[in-house]
Amino acid sequence: MRQNYSTKFGEVDLVFVDNGALVFVEVKTRKGMEKGRPEEAVTLSKVRQIRRVADYFMQTETKFPGTGRVDVVAVNYATSLPQIEHFEDVGW
Repeated sequence: MRQNYSTKFGEVDLVFVDNGALVFVEVKTRKGMEKGRPEEAVTLSKVRQIRRVADYFMQTETKFPGTGRVDVVAVNYATSLPQIEHFEDVGW
């Protein structure tokens, strides 16, 4: 697993392998609901940026011939206990 992988195209919070696929994870956190739910901050533009980072990673870091996917982990501290949601394969 890699954390905070940065390139000239942007960065991704986590990179790991899950069942033969490279997974590129964006983690979004909110302390309140004023700005909306955390997962709502991952726009189509952000997913495209993660895909560029993922393509670069797959070409330069691993020469990985398999598949890839983009996941989002949303952490919401608006309640007394943090709520964590995992959104798998939000766009490839």
